[in-house]
Amino acid sequence: MEMKSKAKIKSFLRTIAKTVCLGQRKVLPLFLSLLLCLFQVKTGVLFAEEIKEEKNVNILDTRISLDVQEADIRGALRGLAESFDLNIVAGEDVKGTVTITLKDVRLEDALDFILESKGYVYRVKDNIITVVAPENELATEIIPVTYVKPSSVKTSLSAFSSNKGSIEAVDEENRLIIRDLPTKMKTLLEEAQKLDHAPYQILIEARLIEVEISDLTAMGVTWTGNANLRGMLKGIESDWTPEGARTYLPPGAASTATTTTTNNSADFALSMPETSTDLTGGQLKYGLTLGKGHATSTIDALIRKNKASLLASPTICALDGEEAKIIIGEKFPFRENTLTAVGTTETTKFIDIGTALRVIPRVVGGDDILLELHPEVSSLNQSLDAGPRIDTREATTKVLVKNGQTVVIGGLTRHDQSVIQQRIPILGSIPLVGVAFRNKSTKYVTRELSVFITPYIVRPMKPEENKPVSDELSPRALYNRGVRLLEEYGIESLGKSEYQRNSEAVGFFKMITRNYPDSEWADDAYYQLGKLYADFFMNHAEAAAMWQKLKKNYPDSLYLSKTFDRQFSRESKKAGKKEKAK
Repeated sequence: MEMKSKAKIKSFLRTIAKTVCLGQRKVLPLFLSLLLCLFQVKTGVLFAEEIKEEKNVNILDTRISLDVQEADIRGALRGLAESFDLNIVAGEDVKGTVTITLKDVRLEDALDFILESKGYVYRVKDNIITVVAPENELATEIIPVTYVKPSSVKTSLSAFSSNKGSIEAVDEENRLIIRDLPTKMKTLLEEAQKLDHAPYQILIEARLIEVEISDLTAMGVTWTGNANLRGMLKGIESDWTPEGARTYLPPGAASTATTTTTNNSADFALSMPETSTDLTGGQLKYGLTLGKGHATSTIDALIRKNKASLLASPTICALDGEEAKIIIGEKFPFRENTLTAVGTTETTKFIDIGTALRVIPRVVGGDDILLELHPEVSSLNQSLDAGPRIDTREATTKVLVKNGQTVVIGGLTRHDQSVIQQRIPILGSIPLVGVAFRNKSTKYVTRELSVFITPYIVRPMKPEENKPVSDELSPRALYNRGVRLLEEYGIESLGKSEYQRNSEAVGFFKMITRNYPDSEWADDAYYQLGKLYADFFMNHAEAAAMWQKLKKNYPDSLYLSKTFDRQFSRESKKAGKKEKAK
């Protein structure tokens, strides 16, 4: 069509030119008029598209005001078009009501407010605004997941997705593929970011102690404190009640024990001297929540007097809500026969024997930890044709404790009986007469398993933080651990030489001075370091350095007394003179 028009114009111009050449001067004004018209038409053709584009852009900048209440959305769009001379076309599936009040806003913003709230989109073309439902216009986002499984995030995000969207979890690549309406995508991305956070970790210290009941009763144990017994026993199902202590005696022995009663709603001091328990093996006796220092001192008192044996003292870190399992022992093999259609198949299987601890920790509040506990101690009793006979002591419970508190599970008892024969050599072997030179006795031994478990919350560090956040590594906890090592007190001191204990104590005190210089325990740490370097390691130069730092950084410290000056700095000054002499 365009080619034919150009050919006609060229033919017409040639005709005009011939006429002018022939001297037809009357035609010249007509020729000039035609050229002017052609120029105007050409200009319109060249800039038509540009004008259309400007018009499309300008139409969205139109300032409008609108006030509708519970109006049909199609009617609202029609009123908007009539009031501001707009061309608006709404699709057949555009339905619903709208309530909105707008004053002097851009048309683009008004359309966003009206349509996006209903899940519709619009397009502008040739000065016509078309409103449609975005059935085939889904946005796609690929989100990397760092800390949790994408499949778990997918489950939570499904509640925020539209019925037209989809979420695909790729666990192998740690990412999510989200397809949904553009109006839903922002919410989905925000929720995914909230769900993908660094989880808590829980550091679990456990001590499994086996105590012989006779040793325990000879020593005597007293539980004291200012608390409601019922509150102390929270979270553990127990058959034990504070109505009195009961005594277990071998057959034929006379009872000398007394029974005391305790009011469980008042301050208490429950004492169990020269008594034991008549609970059967595997029955849960009691469970108390103690501070770590109390629990540690109780264990240490028994072990240092050879009254108890430490079966295991594992420490393990677990993610929030994930199971931590520790097994210390051996795998005992046994054969199992399986009868099949073709005959009997013999296979070898293994069973764990020893000490096992299974813990599932959950942080349920700011400082509360819910522990699912399953301690177990097993030993081989006898190997039979049907399989091994296993003696097991185990307990399963749930308990709610505070961060850093100790849970105690006790009463997992085992009764052993042994026959002891004594005789005088030669005389005891003589028939008949030898009876007078022989002695036979039966020994009853009851062993009780106690489990002490202390959880600590290890909170994730923020990038700007440069110091540990766990209460286990707080300045007070570090100082107490160092002092316990110096005093040979607590589980951490067992089996360690004096040099090893003092070296570890130096490490704890230095952690305080390095990471917590502004804490109230920093001057205490410098004091302990100076004493260790001067009195034990005989490193007087280092002791003098600790003294100078203490004087410079903590001028108001109580350690800077005259007595301390004479006691602590005497050797340091001598060391300084020796250094100068060298």
